[in-house]
Amino acid sequence: MSKTIHFSKYQGAGNDFVMLDNRSGEFSSLTSEDITKICSRKYGIGADGLILLEIDKDNIRKQDNIDEVLKPQRSRRASAEMRERTEVRDRVSSEVQRRDLRNLALHLRMKYYNSDGSIASFCGNGGRCFALFAHNLQLSKQCKNVSLLTFTADDGKHEALVYSENRIQISMRDVNNITAEDSQGYNVTLLDTGVPHAVVFTPDIENAPIEKDGSAIRQDKDANVNFVQILDKQVLKTQRSRRTSAEMRERTEVRDRVSNEAQRRDLSNLELAIRTYEKGVEGETEACGTGAVAAAIASVIAAPNQQTHKQKDFLREFGMHEIIVKTKTSTLKVYFTITNNNTVKDIILEGGATKVFDGIYKL
Repeated sequence: MSKTIHFSKYQGAGNDFVMLDNRSGEFSSLTSEDITKICSRKYGIGADGLILLEIDKDNIRKQDNIDEVLKPQRSRRASAEMRERTEVRDRVSSEVQRRDLRNLALHLRMKYYNSDGSIASFCGNGGRCFALFAHNLQLSKQCKNVSLLTFTADDGKHEALVYSENRIQISMRDVNNITAEDSQGYNVTLLDTGVPHAVVFTPDIENAPIEKDGSAIRQDKDANVNFVQILDKQVLKTQRSRRTSAEMRERTEVRDRVSNEAQRRDLSNLELAIRTYEKGVEGETEACGTGAVAAAIASVIAAPNQQTHKQKDFLREFGMHEIIVKTKTSTLKVYFTITNNNTVKDIILEGGATKVFDGIYKL
């Protein structure tokens, strides 16, 4: 018996997804074969993955009424809700916006499937599409000109700020246990940014053997594989000498210049180009959000010839890093801080997302 599916198609940085509103549970019975067919570009809708928007009943606040969560938010609020909205709105400013998100209702869940029907714990570009999808369903909280949203995925809790289609920020899980191993003749940095990633630095991103070597490393390490080229070395870029005395003089001069956050960001800015061989798609995709985060972190911690060990320690003293990551089709930004024990915290992925179209598909 055929099943009629009402869906939306979204894309983020060129990664496209079939979005299904599963608050009623009607799509919970989809099999991996069904998802593979839906994502097929020849026989289905065509997508890099499928995302279910569900109610996270385990984390919903006791005072929330599930029946109300199932419905789009009404434009008119009860007076108590209006007061709460005003209080939250007044607290929203820069970094406080992200902290206040933790006080909002956590009642949505993102369930992500690769195009081969397998489950993945998270998808960065898909996460931004999920946030915009929820926003369009009026499931987010509006504070001034920013929509606030919290949701869970298989890798944990996430927070989102939707400023516009061109600017959506999502928080990512902390990253630790970053290791380096050899694979297929490459030195590979391994880390988990929601899903496992292998990062390989290359001097020539255009001619990197994505399909051949990416496939081999993916099988060897059971991870997405990101080939990364550093385009703009701005981390203490005037540093040329490796002599200790010269390093200390440079370090002192730079320290004296650091007086505000803009200067600190200038010290840590990098610009990267990335191409990703994605597990579950088993081929190169237009972009990968968790891969962009992995590449950004590795570029500061593990990039060869990027900066000396002392310089890396020095940069950690100055708080948040801002890394620009250029995919094949768009530009993403990654923000994070690094602790003394190499734990990466306060990770934010920023980029755009777009609703492409709505449709009906008969499975």
